[in-house]
Amino acid sequence: MISERKIKLEFFVGGTRRDLSDASQKLIDTIFKAKHIASGMELWAGGINPLKADITKHLEQCDVHIVVLGARYGEYIPEGKISFTEWEYQQSEGKRPILAFLLEQSEFDKERVKVIKEDPNEKDKIEALLKFREKLRKDRICKEFNNTEAGIAELGTKCVNSINEMINQKELGDDAGWVRASSQEVSTLRQISKNKFLERELKRMREFSTVGERVTLDEVSKETGAKIFWETMMSKIRRHGYMNLFFESGSTLSYVSDRFEEYVLKNDNHAEAWHIWTNNVFTLLQLMLYTDVDIRRFPPFAPDPEDKYGAIFPRGWHLLEARPPLKPRNLHDNEKIAVDKMRDDLRNFNEKTLFLATTSGWDTNNVVLPFQGPHVGSHPNMLFKRSVFTTRRPVVIFLSADKLGDPFTKGICYPIFVPGLPLEKALQDYPLALCVGYDKLMRSPTRRILDREVRENRNNPSNIIDILAKLNFNVIYGEEKGDTGAIIAGNSAFEKLLPND
Repeated sequence: MISERKIKLEFFVGGTRRDLSDASQKLIDTIFKAKHIASGMELWAGGINPLKADITKHLEQCDVHIVVLGARYGEYIPEGKISFTEWEYQQSEGKRPILAFLLEQSEFDKERVKVIKEDPNEKDKIEALLKFREKLRKDRICKEFNNTEAGIAELGTKCVNSINEMINQKELGDDAGWVRASSQEVSTLRQISKNKFLERELKRMREFSTVGERVTLDEVSKETGAKIFWETMMSKIRRHGYMNLFFESGSTLSYVSDRFEEYVLKNDNHAEAWHIWTNNVFTLLQLMLYTDVDIRRFPPFAPDPEDKYGAIFPRGWHLLEARPPLKPRNLHDNEKIAVDKMRDDLRNFNEKTLFLATTSGWDTNNVVLPFQGPHVGSHPNMLFKRSVFTTRRPVVIFLSADKLGDPFTKGICYPIFVPGLPLEKALQDYPLALCVGYDKLMRSPTRRILDREVRENRNNPSNIIDILAKLNFNVIYGEEKGDTGAIIAGNSAFEKLLPND
């Protein structure tokens, strides 16, 4: 990942010039002093109102959008009754981070009365402005300022703090910013391009694009869950002899194996006692390159570059491909044969093998019962997880809190459990545990665009515990470290194999 400290970000500053020229100029000056790049009408608009095509061009090359609102709505775009400032905001929604600065409420109330008094025709615009302010407050964290000399000076400080918060919370896209050609990152890329072996291997890694993108999603929750799991469960796992681990595919498991390397292997005087299997390309490479632990890929095949998740599945499974179901169904005969064979192969591992798995989401409320529970986004992944869960060996499912309650989408998702093997029976018969990491501040982007209130509820540890209790999971461990934490809970079958002693 490119170091945030070495990139120059380009900021679009949008707002009305008539009443906020000093505030806008302060934001622009602050951006330049922070060694970033500013773009706004003050810098490039020659006329009163620029062409929308010109604005769009500048927006597309910017990494961050700053909106500053006073007591005027601004000029309408030619095509309708929406201001340039709000139209610009709409162009950036969902495409880039947006920082919002609003005139503080008491000053806004005074100024809007003055504006209407000076020109009664501004009344409709003020109504539109009120709705725009309300939308900004609902959709994102806004910071207020007052339009005095001292208030504008303070606005600069607030701008710097907001930029640092945004960078630290990793809200920027992977392609954000400009990097100097002399930077270490660019130098590394040059060296790779000169080495045909490294270039070939990097090209293969890039083929696993989906898992690469998902590593940055729910990052704080994934990292917290993995950290707390090993800190609290390692001694229990060792004590009960589960020194054989299977790391399943998925970006979440990359965090779990990373923490396993850092916390377990580096602190274990008998690291050679651990035996690892995996179908996760990233876990395989990580542990092979950085540890002496016994690690093997399983199934024993090269990963399929057509599979974007960085997973290893048996050859020929792509011939079983079936579309995501629109209604519940049992496995077809050829799917069942494949699952049963893989299940039997996995059972040949040492009886004291602990499976570490993940899932794309866990639907907790679907009215169609077979669509409740864990679901994934690919057909071979569904088959493999069915094989893992039916081994009757203990399985820990790692989830970020944002995924606990993630709804099943017909035609896109594959359910793990089906009418012939319902979730209720699986929870009763198979030894399963969940490790749910949460982040109350919701600092990492998540896969689905969720309402803020929904995310807050999902990242509330009390709500997590309530959901797990309804699934008949007993809390083994729960830890909160400031605004982050994890809940680890298992069913009775899991607790028989790894008792909570």
